[in-house]
Amino acid sequence: MQTTFTSPACGPFFRPVPLFGWDRKDNVRHKVESGLTAPVDATYQGYTGKKNRVFPINPGLALHQYPNVTVQLGTFRDEIRAEIRQASHKGVLGSFRALKLLGKNIRTSEAWDTKFHPDFPGRDRDGNVQYAHYKGKVVSANYLSNNLYGQVMAALEFPLWFAQLMGRLYSRGWMRVIFNFEWPDKRHRQFQDPDEDQRAIESGYDDWRHHNPWRNPAINPMQPLPEEWTARRQAASA
Repeated sequence: MQTTFTSPACGPFFRPVPLFGWDRKDNVRHKVESGLTAPVDATYQGYTGKKNRVFPINPGLALHQYPNVTVQLGTFRDEIRAEIRQASHKGVLGSFRALKLLGKNIRTSEAWDTKFHPDFPGRDRDGNVQYAHYKGKVVSANYLSNNLYGQVMAALEFPLWFAQLMGRLYSRGWMRVIFNFEWPDKRHRQFQDPDEDQRAIESGYDDWRHHNPWRNPAINPMQPLPEEWTARRQAASA
């Protein structure tokens, strides 16, 4: 499902143009242009492609200096939700199909990972985290992708504990076992979803259910990657 707009001046001869539709073909083209043709590991921290707006890498600027992505994220969420509902059905089998479709598209560098979408922040060519304005706060690219995941899971009526558990399983590579029967490598199995990501998922739930992602004061939306997780990853790769 894609949101479209039409120009009155063009009349019936105007072909509807996707306002925010973003599918796998768009994502593949974006990755090719960015030199990212292969699947990207969940721990990837490099360049995420060209952006349609300038997303600062400095988290200390005034709020108005960051592109506001509030409306865009809501539109993207609704498109994802509609596509999942259309492809799945009610019941246990429908829930499994919904999770498989979500897991396939929201994993790192895939079509629903906002970090690799040209209208959302990601990382620049030097690997620096980019920031945006979302609902009155400065947020990191990593927060935004986890918030979106939380919102979609809440919209699909999965409980928060289950969404957070799936996030932990994905970060360790176990989603590949569940859906693709691919055994994750030892290095990948040593990782785990950091607390900041888990809180961002909770923030997405509050965003969907209460229209307020900042109900939990422990959430730091500017935190791109916790120091403890960075140290753990470096020790695992040594």
